[in-house]
Amino acid sequence: MNQQTLEQIRTEAVKRMASAHGSQHNLNHVYNVVKSAMQMSHSYDIDKNLLEAICYVHDLTYTEYYPGIATYVFEGKYIASILDKYLDQFNIDSREKGIIINACKRHPHSYPFKVLNRNTDLYTKILQDADTLDMFSDERVDNSVFTKNLKWIPVKRLMRVVRLRYINFFLNIPQI
Repeated sequence: MNQQTLEQIRTEAVKRMASAHGSQHNLNHVYNVVKSAMQMSHSYDIDKNLLEAICYVHDLTYTEYYPGIATYVFEGKYIASILDKYLDQFNIDSREKGIIINACKRHPHSYPFKVLNRNTDLYTKILQDADTLDMFSDERVDNSVFTKNLKWIPVKRLMRVVRLRYINFFLNIPQI
């Protein structure tokens, strides 16, 4: 993917994510996923612009749907449908479009269900792992509905224990 197309996708995605529903899938989350994914990608010979574009659009579901059980369960289906139309405005070929949709469609549910993508392409693996790592970040744990609104300390502790001891169990490419 060329730099100009990445910049167009980034600009549009940032505009849309600024109005995302819910505190867990917002611009800070997207920026954290981009940062983690780019760090993970240094060891691999992949199109970094394509990976970055994938990260920027991976949670556009939350610009059209409110967080909830249905959105959570059908997130992969929703994002595939959204991206199928959304990506047509950019100068990308069908191969790139397919990679973006596949990665975004398959990124949910690593935790707690351990629905991983170990037999898929690196874009999908890296996106899912970057998304999972952000889910366990202090910022995200502190701002989750369970710990922020309900002050439910056991969930905060559980998330930190999982991050420290068991995170590799929920990653496609375990971290050292």
